[in-house]
Amino acid sequence: MWRISASENPVSEIRWSARVNQNTPPEFVHGLTSALAAEWSEGSDTFLAPPSYWWTDAVQPFIDAGWERKPLSRGIMEIVSPDQLAGVSIDVVNTDPHADVYVLWAGPPGWGTRAEASFTARTPRHLIAAMAAAIVDPSPVIRTKALLNPRLAQLAQLTPVSPPRPTVPTPRDVQHQAARRPAAVGTSSVPRWSTDTPPPVGAGGSLPPRRR
Repeated sequence: MWRISASENPVSEIRWSARVNQNTPPEFVHGLTSALAAEWSEGSDTFLAPPSYWWTDAVQPFIDAGWERKPLSRGIMEIVSPDQLAGVSIDVVNTDPHADVYVLWAGPPGWGTRAEASFTARTPRHLIAAMAAAIVDPSPVIRTKALLNPRLAQLAQLTPVSPPRPTVPTPRDVQHQAARRPAAVGTSSVPRWSTDTPPPVGAGGSLPPRRR
């Protein structure tokens, strides 16, 4: 669960906030946080600027992608993807500045499958649009099959990815590896027992005196 909020200073009232649930892909969150970080600078307060009056500014990426706009129902405007598996719900009648007016969602209903990100009324529209752009981005993403919900796996186009092959070491790598190896322990000759007959005493030699 993510919660992002903005205010003029640490003790002032929250101007706007966003809540992102545990099922939301990291690419969607990155779309929002990268847009927020890109405009952050000392003394800048563009993230606190009053939002546009046009709700379409927040969901323009969905409109540009050709998503279907549903008829207004009970004060809720919906724009839904062609496969009906993603969209945005907009409360166009709520006047509470702290109410969740924009709810971006993706995936089938369910605690483990539905991704949701909600934004309060005074959230800058370009920040919401940044997440919307990430949702419609067709670029492939990497997922671990064991961690992918089976219901989502059935709806996705999965392509196995093989791990990269280890690179062939260069002559320089071989030299570095050889230099890091410990020096070999030296060996010394060890005399062995022999069964040969001892050589005879030389002509000028003599036996040791015998004790009586």
